[in-house]
Amino acid sequence: MHKILLLLTILFPLTGCVTTDSSTFVPTPNHAIRMAMGDDPIEWKIDHLDRNPTGFIAEFVPEGQTIQAWEEMVAQQITFTDTSLSEHLAEWEKMVRAGDPDVMISQETSDSSSITISYDSKKFNEYSLRKFTKGSDGIYAFAYHVRMNRIDPKRVDLWTKIIADSDLIRNPERR
Repeated sequence: MHKILLLLTILFPLTGCVTTDSSTFVPTPNHAIRMAMGDDPIEWKIDHLDRNPTGFIAEFVPEGQTIQAWEEMVAQQITFTDTSLSEHLAEWEKMVRAGDPDVMISQETSDSSSITISYDSKKFNEYSLRKFTKGSDGIYAFAYHVRMNRIDPKRVDLWTKIIADSDLIRNPERR
């Protein structure tokens, strides 16, 4: 199995990041998400990357697509917080429902440190599978999104496995 270690931290110096506003310090995460993104034959490219003192987000799309016009998307997000996983998910669900009150959200799996959920949003034409994991410095999320009219059960099964098998490891960039 081709394991890929996606490290947002590789994109940022070990000591953290300073944005264009020199007073804004972006911390270096304690963890990295290990996932088998390479098990997908599609070539993914990073199309959106953002960071600030409260977290990071990296969004990937297949070659030929953009973040503004995607059919499939993979995202990795870190929210630096002391909030519990259940509190974070309650706030996340409130935000999603504010955008689409009719969204169908279901919890797929749960253990003491991670929860996997899926949702269908007709309003946003999107199916999403997302795993939230509590790390020592915040909540780490790894997601697969696909447009409702582009759902392929084999691809959803592949990404269900990739997401289920993902886990947090100690950030190798931290000493």
